[in-house]
Amino acid sequence: MSVSESYQDFDLHGGGGLWPPAIPSMTGPEAVAAAKKLWRKFAGRAWPGTWKTGRGNHRSYPRDTVFLVNPGQGWKGVVHDLSHALWDRMTVAPRHSTFGPRLRVKGEMRQLLSKAVYDEYKTCRNNGHTVVHAHLERAMIQMVVESGWLEGTLRKPKMTATPKTLTEKPAKSGRREQNEARVDAAITRWNGKLKKAQKAVTTAEKRLKELAVKKRYYERQRAK
Repeated sequence: MSVSESYQDFDLHGGGGLWPPAIPSMTGPEAVAAAKKLWRKFAGRAWPGTWKTGRGNHRSYPRDTVFLVNPGQGWKGVVHDLSHALWDRMTVAPRHSTFGPRLRVKGEMRQLLSKAVYDEYKTCRNNGHTVVHAHLERAMIQMVVESGWLEGTLRKPKMTATPKTLTEKPAKSGRREQNEARVDAAITRWNGKLKKAQKAVTTAEKRLKELAVKKRYYERQRAK
C-alpha cells in the first residue's frame, strides 16, 4: 500500500470512512480532555507538562512544556495535529538512546514515551506522512469514534441552578404587631437604663454631701 492510499479513509480535507459524515464542533474543555486521553493511550504515559486551550490560528502542538489544543480546528484537525506531535517525538531520539525523547519540566528531565512505545517506533524515520504514521492517526480516530466522544461523552454536564425557595412575607397586620412589640421591648429596656442612671445620680449626690462635710471640717481646722 502506498502512502497516499494509507490516508484515503480519513483524509483531513476530504471524506473517508472512519469519520462520520456529520462531525460536531468541540468545546475547549472537551478538546483538552480528548487530547490528554489520546496522548496517554498512544504515548504510553501522560504529557509531563501542562495543557492549555488554544484559539485563533494556533495549531494543536506543544510549546515547550505547554501543550496547546485548539478546539477551533475541530475533531479532525486536533487529532491530526496530535498524531503528528506524537509521531515527531517517537522518531526524534537517536537510535542508540535507551530513554527516548525527554522534556525538562521544572528542572527535571521527564520521559515523553513509555519504553514499550519507544522500542516499537525508534527505528522509524520521520518523513512527515508515512504508512506508519497513517496507522497511528487511524488508531486515534478509531478511539475517538468508538469511545463516543463525538456524542459529547467528554463534555461536562451543565450546572443547573437550584430554584430559590420563596419565603412568605408576613401580612401588614403581622408586621405592625412585630414593630409594636419591638417598641414595647425598647421602652422596657430604656426604663431599666433610666432607673440605673437615677440610682447612680442619687448615689453620687449622697457621696458629694459626705465629701462636702469633710471639706468644711478641714477648713475649720486650718483656721484655728
